[in-house]
Amino acid sequence: MSNHDQMLNQAERMRNTLRDWLDQPNHAQARQVQQNIERLISDLKQKKNGSAIDNDLKAIIGSLDRVEDEVMDHHHSDQLKGQCEDMRRFLSALVKYDDIARKAGRKLDVNRFMVEYREAYRGQESETI
Repeated sequence: MSNHDQMLNQAERMRNTLRDWLDQPNHAQARQVQQNIERLISDLKQKKNGSAIDNDLKAIIGSLDRVEDEVMDHHHSDQLKGQCEDMRRFLSALVKYDDIARKAGRKLDVNRFMVEYREAYRGQESETI
């Protein structure tokens, strides 16, 4: 499974979790979060660059920051923001690793990257990645 596929699966799980956690799914704030997650999913399906994906994740975090408690419990909002931050860390590490590999004249070894990433973030990442 590619890194994009892993992130896509996580984004889809996030969308489904959001649907379960929204108390007022038709509220404007809820729709904004949903639209941002849908944009992330679309960009991941199109395999857009890391910068576009990171912008999507920041937009989700920003929209979650504005969600009021009557729309969604703030604990749930915090959990979703944590998942976004985990995805941003993963994406950042992947982009840096890919740049280093390219400069060294070799292709990104996804399996090696995943081992190094998990070692570097052991105990820091949520179980969603």
